[in-house]
Amino acid sequence: MNESFVLSEFDRLVNSGTVIYNDMEEIFEHIDGDLKFQFLLTSALANKPTISLKAPAINGTNELDHKREGSDISTHGFEIGEISTSNLLVANKFCWAKPHLMLITSDGYQRQYEGLNLDDLKSVWSFLSALDTDYVAFYNCGQDGGCSRLHKHLQLIPTPPNLFASFLDSEDGQPPQVPFEWFYHRLNPHDSTPERLLDIYYHLLE
Repeated sequence: MNESFVLSEFDRLVNSGTVIYNDMEEIFEHIDGDLKFQFLLTSALANKPTISLKAPAINGTNELDHKREGSDISTHGFEIGEISTSNLLVANKFCWAKPHLMLITSDGYQRQYEGLNLDDLKSVWSFLSALDTDYVAFYNCGQDGGCSRLHKHLQLIPTPPNLFASFLDSEDGQPPQVPFEWFYHRLNPHDSTPERLLDIYYHLLE
């Protein structure tokens, strides 16, 4: 699956009104000590749902939902293609980037509060490796991480400028003084495998 196909599918879904995206975004910045906050305002997120703490119905009675068994995400009409037997690439319905994608598990019973596993990392590694431009994948693990759906999924967007960790490539390389602990591991693309990424991920969690 190449990037031109993904972009053409995303544009098709936006033009049909299936995916909600508005490129008229406003970004407001706020500085608090060494921490820079960025608030992105877009009408595309106005009707984005919030997470329900109730268990989703296994198979809803509404035939239009077309949800996988155990899932609370309807992917019907949003699917772009399979990345592997364990993960499916879909367009995010409410987008703040072009494209804004989700890599969901084929198993609708896997949950967003579970840690990533080898299948997840193999799938996202395979997809990112096939792209022509740089993308970032992120995982909102659980309600405190900001997830709005329980079906396990990673999100993917083109790498935005001025990432929080961009200071790592600055001349002084000094980390910002922020009121929480954070961890990172710089990857060597020539010495990285999904198995190695999983080890690093577990180490960072510890």
